[in-house]
Amino acid sequence: MWGPRQPGQRWWQRAVRRRLPVLGWLPRYSLSCLRLDLTAGVTVGLTVVPQALAYAEVAGLPVQYGLYSSFVGCFVYCLLGTAKDVTLGPTAIMSLLVSSYAFHDPAYAVLLAFLSGCIQLAMGLLHLGFLLDFVSCPVIKGFTSAASITIGFNQVKNILGLQGIPRQFFLQVYETLRRIGEARAGDAILGLSCLAALAGLRAMKSRLHPTASTEPLAARASVLLVRSCATARNALVVLAAGLVAYSFQLSGSQPLTLTGSVPCGLPPFRPPPFSKAVPNGTVPFGRMVQDMGAGLAVVPLVGVLETVAIAKAFASQNDYRIDANQELLAMGTANILGSFFSSYPITGSFGRTAVNAQTGVCTPMGGLVTGTLVLLSLAYLTSLFCYIPKAALAAVIISAVVPMFDARIFRTLWRVKRLDLIPLCVTFLLCFWEVQYGIMAGVLVSGILLLYSVARPPIKHRHRALSSWIATTSAALTTQRWWGWLSCCRSCTSTASRWCSAACRTRFSEPCWPQTWRDSDIFPAGRRQRDVAKRSWGAAEQPALTAPVRARCCPRGSSSEAERWCGPRSVPQEPLLVAPEAAHPVSARAGCAWGRDVGTEEQPDGSPLPPG
Repeated sequence: MWGPRQPGQRWWQRAVRRRLPVLGWLPRYSLSCLRLDLTAGVTVGLTVVPQALAYAEVAGLPVQYGLYSSFVGCFVYCLLGTAKDVTLGPTAIMSLLVSSYAFHDPAYAVLLAFLSGCIQLAMGLLHLGFLLDFVSCPVIKGFTSAASITIGFNQVKNILGLQGIPRQFFLQVYETLRRIGEARAGDAILGLSCLAALAGLRAMKSRLHPTASTEPLAARASVLLVRSCATARNALVVLAAGLVAYSFQLSGSQPLTLTGSVPCGLPPFRPPPFSKAVPNGTVPFGRMVQDMGAGLAVVPLVGVLETVAIAKAFASQNDYRIDANQELLAMGTANILGSFFSSYPITGSFGRTAVNAQTGVCTPMGGLVTGTLVLLSLAYLTSLFCYIPKAALAAVIISAVVPMFDARIFRTLWRVKRLDLIPLCVTFLLCFWEVQYGIMAGVLVSGILLLYSVARPPIKHRHRALSSWIATTSAALTTQRWWGWLSCCRSCTSTASRWCSAACRTRFSEPCWPQTWRDSDIFPAGRRQRDVAKRSWGAAEQPALTAPVRARCCPRGSSSEAERWCGPRSVPQEPLLVAPEAAHPVSARAGCAWGRDVGTEEQPDGSPLPPG
């Protein structure tokens, strides 16, 4: 949380402030914060209304259930949330899970919200937030990347105006490609136009630069107008598509597939359905829970993971702290109360949270404004939602889920830790089959890899440790080799990058020297080596790199550069030319901890050294 701790408070006062974070920021609330929160709340409200309608389509529910799920979380999180930027509501990933476990039935979706909230609330009361650490980043990235592809391709049928496409991913791909010739021209043209407009507005917003106060008023006003349009692009695109559909409706021909009628008014306040009436009888509560199965574990877990990950990201960016257990309490309370207003499970939205932060929200009070706008939409605008084309809502969803696919994570893990690619790929591939199998398999593989690394820890050999090299080397020789190595690397024109040649490291019989002086400041062993060299430098005289050593180590180096760095003094050549095998038994192809081979007779460009 971002409020300072008040001294002299009693334990029960601290407990109440911890459970009600609103008491920390409300006494210091000001008119300037109110102005910024109003702006952020209105901006997020213009984003959440069209997204809520679209996400209800993803969940397989009537569109009004997206709006029913969009206002309770805003009010609850204002009181119980610890992150000022986070907004709760329906999201693409949660809608996909609801589609899998609620069977497109509103009764199952509302009961799933209630039970998920109970589980999240119990986890928060029992302080089980640490369990989230067992779900690794590769598993989360694999799940979100697969979900973005699944959700995006699920909307292709609405872009093309196809009917009767199955929801299972592989069958969906097959049927869509097989029936692509049956696409409706009106839906396809409108959907692609909406996608192009959304992409263009997003690109314009990313290329806008803040204007200075000295610039002309017209320039500042135009930049503000473009930024406002780009921020509210979802609402503008849906509004424009609705006007197009309404004009066709007035002309008597309708080439577009519309959303259909939406019930007017606010949702009734009633408890979630603990049984369901069917033509042949009643489905009891136990049978409904049995039908949802693994969804009772996957839905609350993914909801908390998404919210806490978003809260941590924006808390570190804006310099405040969050409480994972309090986030669990806020999520659980929001889902439980939302189920009394016919809401399906909700979680934190990354896109709307980013909009909230970019517009300068000060406190969670902006959520009150957003929730109020949703209520006004339900009360007065539902009669107009029937003219919204499904192709426009599909374009909004595709535009929202495209940034969720992170292709760079594959390259990053390949360069940093290739072993983490295993749980990433396992989760990514299995989530196309069933979401719960992908997450469970990814967590299982991550746990196996963790246990394997604990059971077989890496053993550091003596010749690879910097501290052991220092312990067996005199201070004078340490200084000579340190400054000789450094001058050698800095005098090589071919080593302008941060990697010195393997031959240069070999000459000084140490396979694990840091590559630059900066790197020696990062690692503790490098700092110790640097301190030893500095302390003994004055007593041992500053060494210079002799010509034979320079020619041998840096064939393309400049002697003048080495002289300027090391000084005109000279030291005996023999200590610098000690073979590495004499000091440490390093094999000819011994690996280096810095990613380059040591012990190879090669020049900096990779060619072999000349003899002698």
